[in-house]
Amino acid sequence: MSVKVWAIHTSDYIEEMCEGRPELLVRAQEVKRGGFTVSISDNPQVVYGESSVEPEELEKIFKWVRINKQALLDHWNYVIDSLDLVDRLVRVDGSPMESEGV
Repeated sequence: MSVKVWAIHTSDYIEEMCEGRPELLVRAQEVKRGGFTVSISDNPQVVYGESSVEPEELEKIFKWVRINKQALLDHWNYVIDSLDLVDRLVRVDGSPMESEGV
């Protein structure tokens, strides 16, 4: 299953789910609405909603969050903008992120 991760918190939908906590919205690529949120922390967890991905994929998402935690928090706290975030994100294998993929 392919997933998309959103590192935004400006929409009412995401604000409602996160309640001000630094979280990411994750959903299956084919899903248009819904999904679940993952905390941006040293020990990421599903916070809101129910995970719709396999446990191995979820662990990969958690690992990606741990690797990119500081950049994600800097973005959440408006220290950097979205373009800077993309420049700082790396994949689980350590290679730079491009437009898509964990």
